[in-house]
Amino acid sequence: MALVLACGGGGDGGGGTGPVPVASVVITSPATAPTFGALARSVQFAAEARDAAGSPLAGKTIAWSTSNSGVATITPSGLVTATGDGTAQIAATAEGVKSAPVTVTVNQVTASVAVTPSTIPFGAKGSTRQLAAVALDTTSHPISGKTATWTVADAAVATVSAGGLVTAVADGATQVIGTIDGKADTTDVTVAVVVKDVQVAPGSVTFGAAGSTQQFTATPRDSNTNTVAVATVTWSSTNAGIVTVSPTTGLATTATSVANGTAQVQATAGGVTGSATVTVNIVVASITVSPTGRTFTQIGQTQAFTPTARDANSNVIANPGVTWTSRNTGVVTVNASGVASSVADGPTYVVVAATSSSATDSAQVTVAAVANSVVITPSSVAFGAIGSSRQLSASVLDSGNTAIPGRSVTWSRVGPGTTATVSGAGLVMSTAVGTGDSASATATGPVGPITAKAPITVTQVVNTIAVTGSAPPDTLKTTGSTKQFAATAADSNLNTIPGTVFTWSSTVPAVATVDGSGLVTAVSDGSASIQAGADGKTGSRTMVVRRLAATFSLTPTSATLTSAGATQVFTGTAQDSVGTNLTISWLSRTTTVATVSPATGASTTATAVANGTTRIVMSGGTRLDSATLTVSLPVRFAADVQPIFTTNCALTGCHTGANPQQGLNLSSGQAYGAIVNIASEQQPALKRVLPGDPANSYLIRKLEGDPTISGARMPDGAPALPPATIQKIRDWITAGAPNN
Repeated sequence: MALVLACGGGGDGGGGTGPVPVASVVITSPATAPTFGALARSVQFAAEARDAAGSPLAGKTIAWSTSNSGVATITPSGLVTATGDGTAQIAATAEGVKSAPVTVTVNQVTASVAVTPSTIPFGAKGSTRQLAAVALDTTSHPISGKTATWTVADAAVATVSAGGLVTAVADGATQVIGTIDGKADTTDVTVAVVVKDVQVAPGSVTFGAAGSTQQFTATPRDSNTNTVAVATVTWSSTNAGIVTVSPTTGLATTATSVANGTAQVQATAGGVTGSATVTVNIVVASITVSPTGRTFTQIGQTQAFTPTARDANSNVIANPGVTWTSRNTGVVTVNASGVASSVADGPTYVVVAATSSSATDSAQVTVAAVANSVVITPSSVAFGAIGSSRQLSASVLDSGNTAIPGRSVTWSRVGPGTTATVSGAGLVMSTAVGTGDSASATATGPVGPITAKAPITVTQVVNTIAVTGSAPPDTLKTTGSTKQFAATAADSNLNTIPGTVFTWSSTVPAVATVDGSGLVTAVSDGSASIQAGADGKTGSRTMVVRRLAATFSLTPTSATLTSAGATQVFTGTAQDSVGTNLTISWLSRTTTVATVSPATGASTTATAVANGTTRIVMSGGTRLDSATLTVSLPVRFAADVQPIFTTNCALTGCHTGANPQQGLNLSSGQAYGAIVNIASEQQPALKRVLPGDPANSYLIRKLEGDPTISGARMPDGAPALPPATIQKIRDWITAGAPNN
């Protein structure tokens, strides 16, 4: 319940000093309970507060209320407005005192009807559209719970169901009426069927021959797949080079195949086009080949064959796809263009086959080559050795000079028969030097034998030369001594070639010479290759000259050198049995002691290098002798002793620097003054070096590790010096320990 306040009218209920209480509240207007037939309609209510005597009280505030604001509302001033069908109680209250209620009734009355949509355009039969009808009161507010009754002006154009569902029937215009409580509204309905697609039947066709036809039909349809009656269907082809179409108007047309390919047959109606796919794949139904046969008389002759292909309608197919084959390619071959070539004698067939079908045809061909000549390979035979062989081959040629495969020949030898033989297979064998024989090959010709000849020449060409002498090794031992060599030439089959003239030479004439007959003469020691040459070939044999020394002497047989670089001349004599001086060679067995120069000659000079003994060797004429050479050089402190100290003792942390061990500095420039005639710190009774007396020199005892020494053997922490090195220091002390 809604409660609103307002000031009521009337008197104050009499005098007195205080307010007069409200005894009752009375709704004074409207005089009767209002009834509304439309929403949003209003009525002004009025009320007054009264005292106990029933007199109006002025100045009292009136509060208004409604029991159902969904039906009626009331403002603080008492204005009641209809909001929905039903009833509501309107009451007035003042100071807690409530009036008797007034019943307000709202009952909407249909004043008009609104039908939606107001227009419906249909483009296809059978299409539907739902209508809605709403009852409206006088203030145009919809009235719920109202049901319309539906009718249609022309049911041949459209129909309407009891629920307002409109269905298109046929082209035209009409109205659908919706009626409620005697009130009505209309919707304009227009049906104009539109072609949505065109169905072409059949949907696809394949033609296998030119001139084939197919009847097509077109069915225009709306969006609901209903057939649409149209006055005109226009037919066309997307490629008239493949298929043509009769432009006949109506629903049917005839398509005619033209050439291979794919095109669309199109039907257009109402601005919409449908199509069917037409594939033209012309198939060869039959094929013939021309000419029907050919006989070849030569190998390599050609014949062009031509195919004629027809489809199922007997139309000649231009440029048909075909393949060519030969049933025997050993007799005839054929290329992809149908050109056949003869290969060898025999019969066969050239076959043409269509690639689009199993249609075939063939032409019989025969190769019967006519022999015209015989050719022998090689055309002549030349041998450079007796006993050699050569295989010949022969070809039988036709008039076009082409070899005829499989044709055989008969081999024979013609001539005196003194130089060669010829086998039945054409193998020629040389037997003797000479000319006059020929190899003959004979074949059968069209009117008699056909023969070819290959001349045969046999010579002997030098292939190897053998040089012979005595049993090896061939050696000459005196100047001027000789030995006879001989030479023999042979061909490639090792047959001796008589009468060969040789040219003789020596690779080292200073050792041995040879004359034109092969006589070799010794000149000097060494070896030489003795060569015999003929026709660009060479044979050789080695001659060694090793002359024996009959006279042999060496002087002096011994010598001694006492200073470095000192020399000694040694002289030798070596002669063979005829008194010819022989070459003498010299060498030193130990070049670290002494060397010799020159290495050859009647004498040599030996030069001292270092202490020791060597042998000076003289050799010549297969003999040798030697002399003893001794080199005895004095030991020098600077060159021989100091380097020993520098390498082994004057090392960092040992006997060098500002504070050397035991105060002994053995570095260069310091060592001599630190050791000669200087007492040892370990054993002061002994001198470090006592000139002339190595046994009592403490340095020698320390180096040799004598049991009497103090401390370790020198050098400390390193291997002992070699005895030869210690001996060198001993020799220096023995010589008086000179500062040299």
